[in-house]
Amino acid sequence: MGTQQLFTCMYTPEQNGKAERLNRTLGDAAKAMLRASGLSNLFWSYPYKCAAYIHNRIPNTRTGELTPLELWCSRRPQPQRIFPFGAKAVVHIPHEQRGKLDDRG
Repeated sequence: MGTQQLFTCMYTPEQNGKAERLNRTLGDAAKAMLRASGLSNLFWSYPYKCAAYIHNRIPNTRTGELTPLELWCSRRPQPQRIFPFGAKAVVHIPHEQRGKLDDRG
């Protein structure tokens, strides 16, 4: 498995079916996440990043049940770190990294 650069004619997406299919898959997932979260369309780029993040951590039968992350980085994904898109969260900043004028709580 490797990377191969191929060129296509401009404005002919039918020549680039694999990339177009991935764009559609990520787009559909991103739209669903954005709607389910209730966030404004102004935040459209965040669910796309989240969809790509999740896609790269899902096993693929073409690659022998490995994830793209395992193929690229040789490390297993950690599904416990994936939360629903748009979920409310609190960021914990260790006491040593807080400044005197920073918010508390």
